[in-house]
Order: sequence, then C-alpha cells, then structure tokens
Amino acid sequence: MTLYQSGQMVLAAVACGFIAQRVRVLWFRAPLDAKPIVAKMEELIQRRAFDELRAFAAKLGDASWIGIVIRRAAQHAPKLDDVENAVDETLMDLKQEALKGLLTLRVLTSLATTAGLLGAVLELTRGATKDTSLASLEAGLFARLAFSNAMSSMALGIATAIVCGVSLRMFRRDAVKVFNEARAAGDKFCATLERN
Repeated sequence: MTLYQSGQMVLAAVACGFIAQRVRVLWFRAPLDAKPIVAKMEELIQRRAFDELRAFAAKLGDASWIGIVIRRAAQHAPKLDDVENAVDETLMDLKQEALKGLLTLRVLTSLATTAGLLGAVLELTRGATKDTSLASLEAGLFARLAFSNAMSSMALGIATAIVCGVSLRMFRRDAVKVFNEARAAGDKFCATLERN
C-alpha cells in the first residue's frame, strides 16, 4: 500500500464516521410513531389541560423531533401567537439539523472520485518513469506493480464515492420525511389550539 492509498483510506474512514453520525441522528433520534403522541396532544389541548400537556411534552424530551416540537410549543400554550412562533423557530432549527450533513457528503463524494482518478494517474506515471534495471523491466515487474497500485487506488476512490453517494440519497429522503412529520405535529398542535 502506498502513502497515497493510505491517505485515501483516511478519507474513506472519515466518510464512514460521518455517515455513522448521520445515521444516528436521522434513523435513531429523529423517528418516532407520531400518531399516539399527536392523539394524546390533541386530547390534552381539547381539555385545556396545559399543565398536563407540558408534563407530557417534558416526558418526550429531546428523544425525537416530534417531541422537541411539542415540548417547545407546549411551553407557550395557550397563547396561539407564541405557540406558532415557537413552532416556526423549532422547525427552522430542525430543518437546519436535517440538512446539515448533506453538503459534506456531496463534497466527500467528489473528493473520493477525484482522489481515485488522481491516484491512478500518479501510480501509472510513477511506474512509467521509474528507473529500472533491464532484467526487472523485461520481467515487467514495475509495470505490473504500477498497474496494480493504480487499480487499487481507483477502486478505493470509486467505492468511497459510491458509499457516500448512496448515503447522500438516503439521508436526503429520510431528512425530508422526518422533517415533514415534525412539521405536521406542529401544525396539528396549532390547529387544535386554535379550534379550542
């Protein structure tokens, strides 16, 4: 393994670490079955049991994005204007959190592809310009080694780019889904409060 390929391995490790962090945020922290939570929230608002609603929201805590929206909205109930402002601010924060890593993944995808191509070119160039003895040149050792290193470098770059690209696509889809669920919970909170 060459020094350049070691650098590519570091890039791949950084990409995998970043992907793992986004998996934790989008798949294990954000999702939650919203129907029972929203139903309980509606019942408490209709009964105008705002202290009980705040206690319920505190139990939800920051474990999910729906819980964050309901908790921040419940802090301002029963004042509709304050609730709407709190929901809007919370949704802006959550949208930023949902989209935070997508640009980084896009950059990592481009870097990995470029690094793979550059590595292949460098390895082939180094193999072609190496000062070799006649015996090793006849045996084709340097040419085979250069070709092998070039293909390894290209494969590593392409593999990293594919993993980053697929992750980017999945995270974008999941970020939109989770954000829409949180927004629906906030809208339902405001609509129920307005009706009562």
